[in-house]
Amino acid sequence: MSEQQPTSPLPDWVADELKVRAAEEAATLLDRYAAANQNCRGIAQEVGVDHDEDPRWRAAEREAEHLWKQARAAGHTVAEILAAGRPKGGHS
Repeated sequence: MSEQQPTSPLPDWVADELKVRAAEEAATLLDRYAAANQNCRGIAQEVGVDHDEDPRWRAAEREAEHLWKQARAAGHTVAEILAAGRPKGGHS
């Protein structure tokens, strides 16, 4: 059997670039969640009381849930995600 050579750590500039990209992706993830959440609200407002029976709303809800799970997996707190998903301007 051959021994594996130890791998050298990434150069600092590569590690820094990866951190920047991860931060950008995380911000984009919260923006995507906010948009999906707003889409759910818009469909619910359009359809009314039985919005949860509407296939468009169900699809939008699945997308929002998927993005929620991704945001949590990326290390965002519940508070951060909820804040991102709140409607802008203070109206619900």
